[in-house]
Amino acid sequence: MGKKSPMFDTLPYTIDMVYNEDYSATCAYRVKGTDNCAIHLTKRSLKEANHILTSNFSDLSKHPEEQRRSPAFFRILQNFAESRLCHNHAKHFDQAASQWCDEYHQNYRDVADTLTRCLALPGTQVHGAPLKATTPMKPQVSVISVELDERECDSDDASSVETEQDEEVEDSDIDGVTTIEKPLCGTPRGILDPESAEIRSIQRNLTMSQETIMNRIASKICQPVEGKSSKKGWIYLLRVPSLGQGMYKFGHTTSEPPMHDRWVKHEKCYGPVQEILTSMTPCAYRLEQIILLEFRNNEYQLQEPCKQCKSSGNESDKKSPRHHELLRVEKVEELKERLNQWVFFFRDGPYRKSGTLNRKLLENLPPKDDGLKQAIQDLLKSKRRTSSAKKNPPSSQRQSQASVRNPIFTDSHANVRPQTPTAEDCAGITSNLQHLHLSPSPTQSKATRKVPRRRANSPRPSKDKDSTKTASASN
Repeated sequence: MGKKSPMFDTLPYTIDMVYNEDYSATCAYRVKGTDNCAIHLTKRSLKEANHILTSNFSDLSKHPEEQRRSPAFFRILQNFAESRLCHNHAKHFDQAASQWCDEYHQNYRDVADTLTRCLALPGTQVHGAPLKATTPMKPQVSVISVELDERECDSDDASSVETEQDEEVEDSDIDGVTTIEKPLCGTPRGILDPESAEIRSIQRNLTMSQETIMNRIASKICQPVEGKSSKKGWIYLLRVPSLGQGMYKFGHTTSEPPMHDRWVKHEKCYGPVQEILTSMTPCAYRLEQIILLEFRNNEYQLQEPCKQCKSSGNESDKKSPRHHELLRVEKVEELKERLNQWVFFFRDGPYRKSGTLNRKLLENLPPKDDGLKQAIQDLLKSKRRTSSAKKNPPSSQRQSQASVRNPIFTDSHANVRPQTPTAEDCAGITSNLQHLHLSPSPTQSKATRKVPRRRANSPRPSKDKDSTKTASASN
C-alpha cells in the first residue's frame, strides 16, 4: 500500500483563522489526517497571510473556469500555504496548495463568501487602501451582507456570476464585490436609543470537514446523558428577518411554553421573530448540541457583541454574547424535516434510565447517510477493545500479577518453622546450653556500659598475669 498524502485544514477554515481574533492561529497541517498540529504560528506569518489575501483578492475571487487559465493562481496558494504551516510541516506546502485548489474548484461559492466577509471587516486593507464601511444616517439596526449568485453550466463555457440587490446598492472599492445594504423588517425594542448598540453584520463561524463533524456527532451520541442533558424540554426554530434572508435562530428551553419566556428575550435582541417549529422532546439540550454540530458549516454569529443582552454578574468583567446559534439555510423545509427526524429518534428512548446508550436503537438513526452509523460503530468498537484490554491484560502482565499473588517457594524456604521440643529432649537442651558460645551483637546496645574507674596509685595488671588467668580459665 502506498503512503497516504498529508491532509490540511479546509481553505475557508484557514482563511477564517487569519481574521478571527477569538482563536489563536495554529498550523494548518493535520496530524494523521484528523488532529491539528499544536504549534502556534507567529504574528509575522499572520501579517504575511493577510498581505497575500488582500493583495491577491481579485485573483482569488475569479470564477474557477478563469482560474484554470491562470498559472499565477497556484503560486498564490503556495505562498499562502507557506505562511500557514509551521517549520516542521513547511515542506508540504505543495500538497496543501493542491488540496486547496481542488476545494476552490468544488466549493467556489463557499470560498468566495468567506473571502468577501473576512476582507470586508472594519480596518482590513485591500490593495493598500482601507475598506469603506457603509453606515446608516439614522440610528437603526442594519446588516451588511454580500450575496453572490452563481450559475454553473455543464459545458466548459465560462459561467456568469450575477449579483442580486433589493433596495439600495453601493459599489465598494473592491473589484467584483458589491455591498448591499437592506432596511430591516423590524426594529428591536429600545433600538432607537442613541446609546443602544446596533447589529452591524454577521460572520460565519469556523468551518469543519464533514468527516470531523460526523466523528463529533458520533462521540456526542455515545456519551451518557446526565444532568442538563437528561432533562426534557423544547426545541424551537425562529425566523429572524432583521439579520437578512435565510437567517434562523435555533435553540432549546425547559420552560413551558417557550414563547412566554424565550420569545421575549430574542425579540429584545433581534426584533420581531417568526415561529417556524416548536417541539417537545426528551434530552433537549443533547439534541440541540447534535443539530448545531450537524449544521456547523451553516452556523453564524454576530460580528459585534450584543449590547442588549446584559450578562449576569459584574458587567465590567463579562462580555456580552455574540449569539452563535444562528443558522443560514436556503431551504427551511429541509431543516424542519431534519429536526423532526432527530426528535422522533429521541422520543424512541435511545438512552436507558442509567443514562447509557441503548445500542439496539441505533438502527432508528435519521436516514441521511451511512457515514454517521459507521462512525458510531467504529467508536463503539474502539471502546470495547479498550475495556477488554483492561479486563484481560497481556500474558506477561498476568504472569507478573500471579507471581505477586502466589509467591513460589524454593527448597531454601522449606521447613523454616522449627519443631516444638518435647520433654524427652530437656536433658539434651540443658547440656547444649552449657556449650553454647554467645557472640556479641553486631549492633551496639542502647544501654551504656559502666567501666569501673581505676585509682591513680593502683598498679596496672601485667599482660603475663592476664594470659595465665585466661589459660587457667580455659583449662
